[in-house]
Amino acid sequence: MLTEAGCRKLTELRKVLVGDGFESIEFLSEENLGSGNPRMFLAVAGYLQEVMYRDVALLWHQKYPWFVTDESDYIFIEKLWKVMQLETGNPPKITVAQFFSPKFADLKIDILLSLTKLMRKTHTLKRQRVCRKQTDEPAPAPAPPPVPQQPVTNKSVAACRPTKPNQAVVFKALPRKASEP
Repeated sequence: MLTEAGCRKLTELRKVLVGDGFESIEFLSEENLGSGNPRMFLAVAGYLQEVMYRDVALLWHQKYPWFVTDESDYIFIEKLWKVMQLETGNPPKITVAQFFSPKFADLKIDILLSLTKLMRKTHTLKRQRVCRKQTDEPAPAPAPPPVPQQPVTNKSVAACRPTKPNQAVVFKALPRKASEP
């Protein structure tokens, strides 16, 4: 049976997984995971890698070519422990042999929660990098320097003014097109 701390971790694991789209909440029951049965934990870890965070598993496979998920369960957990240690700097709290025993349910739930958070964080960082690459378009070419204009002088302004005191400036009307009234 789970301790009080294990129940809190299980509740947190459920919230995180359901928030990310895990649909089989009944699978994360206290009976299933509280028993410490390694098959239940393997199923959740496999689902995380194959469905929910497949891009992270592929990224880890690129980063660590030895990380292959289609081998035996024992080798899968052994390699997963190594990846978790390399990615977080901390090894899981139980050995691979202890993982396959029907004990240590609290620690297995803690490891699943740590794995979920690690994959979620890696997924988010990867998505941010992709978004940043998509928005990092090359800077537009600089605008050409402005063409220097001739300064306005009193002489050029005076040319537009009437020369006689009551003389109006006459604008020549443009001829109309035949279609205009």
